[in-house]
Amino acid sequence: EIEIVHAKNECDMLDKFRDFVVQSQTDVITGYNIDGFDLPFLFKRAEMLQCARFNFMSKIIHARVDNKETTQKSNQKGYAKKSNLRNLHGRFTVDMMSEVKDSHKLVSYKLEFVARKFIGEGKTGLSIPEMFKKMDGTAEDRGVVAEYCAIDAELPLILMEKLEKIEDIVQKAI
Repeated sequence: EIEIVHAKNECDMLDKFRDFVVQSQTDVITGYNIDGFDLPFLFKRAEMLQCARFNFMSKIIHARVDNKETTQKSNQKGYAKKSNLRNLHGRFTVDMMSEVKDSHKLVSYKLEFVARKFIGEGKTGLSIPEMFKKMDGTAEDRGVVAEYCAIDAELPLILMEKLEKIEDIVQKAI
């Protein structure tokens, strides 16, 4: 189910996202390349726009989210991975792109390819230039973009469940 939330401006939108995370008592935040793009982008925008509340989305009241960039090296896997780790104090992120790269050798790690391989479905065909053009178009055009974004958000969750990533993480922690 998709809920459309109206915001006065970008800072208000970020605050409403934060409020949703806090009020829904979210334990896990997942996505595809969220550690490499989505979360760093959101935190940078919140900082640039001076949205002070955004950094307070942990489960511990008044605990500020800590941001730090790290590089993880893996001799076994043969690469170094740069990421932006956040201490969300009681919440954790599962970046499905990293999880798939760490556990499967594939010819492509694009979400479309990975989703088709593991769950038999993918995204609608909408390029970035088409997306921006449709954003300036009709209400129907923006609906196409909304559907694309909803699928883009849902596929990592389906992948996480299908590949049993929460179970894997719990097992590694024991």
